[in-house]
Amino acid sequence: PPAKTAPPPPAKATTPAQPRTPAPAKPPHPPNLNDEAVAELEKQLLLERANNQKMMLQMLEMQNDVNRSSAKIVELKHESAGLKSQLVARDRMHADDARMRLQLGKRLQQLVFDNAALRRETDDLQAQLARGVG
Repeated sequence: PPAKTAPPPPAKATTPAQPRTPAPAKPPHPPNLNDEAVAELEKQLLLERANNQKMMLQMLEMQNDVNRSSAKIVELKHESAGLKSQLVARDRMHADDARMRLQLGKRLQQLVFDNAALRRETDDLQAQLARGVG
């Protein structure tokens, strides 16, 4: 009989190759610094921190100034809007007054004409009365 051959071994499950993360780089060792150099660097660091704090304080004060100015601008805009509305109301009132003066002037002129006509009529009637009675 033909010889039985063993089945091939099962295939190993392979996992995809994961990239290896490189080891973190070690910071370079600083050169040997003596105590004077370290003290000088610390002194410069303190000076820079003090300057930085001064600048931050100045920036804070300037920001406060900007905020106050912005609030003042908003306040002035509201005041300006109020004054503009008052001006519009005053202009409307002046226009209404001018229109009323014009109407009253026309009415007065008409009354003057009517008065003159009535005086002439009265004079004519008196003249007729005087002729008829006399």
